[in-house]
Order: sequence, then structure tokens, then C-alpha cells
Amino acid sequence: MALKSARAANRDQQGAKASAKVWESWLHPRICTGKLTTEIKRLKQGPGKPLLAHGGASFARSLIGTGLIDEYHLLVHPVVLGQGLPIFSDVSRPLDLTLIESISFKSGAVAQIYRPKKKSA
Repeated sequence: MALKSARAANRDQQGAKASAKVWESWLHPRICTGKLTTEIKRLKQGPGKPLLAHGGASFARSLIGTGLIDEYHLLVHPVVLGQGLPIFSDVSRPLDLTLIESISFKSGAVAQIYRPKKKSA
């Protein structure tokens, strides 16, 4: 739903203009140097949602290992590389996910959004 809304809102634009707040966050990023789990918990308690993490497979694996991810945005491109680093290979037990949204693009890429299922009490 979020991707469809963004796509519809920007359909006729050549490029979205970033707000002053967004520019400020890019010009003066917060650098975290503590334990990953502690830093993520601290950031999640503060202002400025949502938190987005972009990086390679190793970074994604370290984030997945914290158990603190609220939503996975996975983008599958129609290219076979024949090699790569799987991001879920270090998961020690099954991670049940619920598909929230799936969007196909003209390029053949598919965006999929998943949320971890809530555990029953």
C-alpha cells in the first residue's frame, strides 16, 4: 500500500524534492558506535520514524540477527548472478513472515514487503 501510494503520488514528477529535514539528516548523519542491538533500540525509541537501513548482505544479516526488524522490504531484480551472500542464512529458527504488499514493475523487478508474524501468548 505504501509503495503504491508513493508511486501514484509521484507518477507525473521527474523527481521528488527532499524536505529540509531530510537534507539535514543526510548532511549530518548520526553515527552509531555502540552495540548494534542497543543502538537500534535507542533509535526506535526516539523521534523520526521510520528508520531505514540500507546496506549490503552482511549488514542486513547483522540487523536480522537482532530480531528488531519491524518490516522487510525486499526487491527482486530479474538478473541471475550465480553467486551472492544470502541474508537469512544465519537465522537459527524459522522466521514466520506475513506478506503485506507485492508490486511488479515494468522492468520485471518485484518489491515485496513482509512483517514478522506476532507471536501468540
